[in-house]
Amino acid sequence: MRKILGVVAVGALLSGCASGGLFNRNSPDEFQVTRLAPLVVPPDFALVPPAAGSAQAQSADSSTQALQAMFGGPAPRSGAEN
Repeated sequence: MRKILGVVAVGALLSGCASGGLFNRNSPDEFQVTRLAPLVVPPDFALVPPAAGSAQAQSADSSTQALQAMFGGPAPRSGAEN
């Protein structure tokens, strides 16, 4: 019994000296900051500015637009409903 306990104790001590394992990985440096070029969005040259005094392009309110986007608008009526 003492031999088994001694082998387990020596094995536990030697496993602590191992150089490889689960926690010995290359991890990214969280303090290293890299500067990248800013994102530049080119202008849309096909888009013309709105004329003064013209009506707005969006005539529907946002709740109607949301319902239209989610459900696709009203369903067509069937022949039995007419």
